[in-house]
Amino acid sequence: MTLLIPAFLGIYFHLLTKPRGGKRMLLLAIIFLILLPGAVQRNHKELEAFSAMKRDWKQCYLEHEDIQFCDQTTRFQIYPWPDNIRLKKKLAYLKQNALNLYATGD
Repeated sequence: MTLLIPAFLGIYFHLLTKPRGGKRMLLLAIIFLILLPGAVQRNHKELEAFSAMKRDWKQCYLEHEDIQFCDQTTRFQIYPWPDNIRLKKKLAYLKQNALNLYATGD
């Protein structure tokens, strides 16, 4: 989805290079109407709930440092296959270097 942003921007710029006229205005209006629904935020509660689940998982992990326990306790998986990506090792690196969830925010 993210790669569609430069694609539509490129289409928009391409249309701006065309001579002024009805066809150009029509195509610009169509592009605008296609992109408008995606620009409107409709799911604030859903985003807030997802953010709260991530915060709960983070807090659990900071207290217990047990991925499976926090997945079960918070009913939220930070990653579906943590062993495949060596998540425990990566989290240990973050702790060792005081990065990301271990950053103090000074």
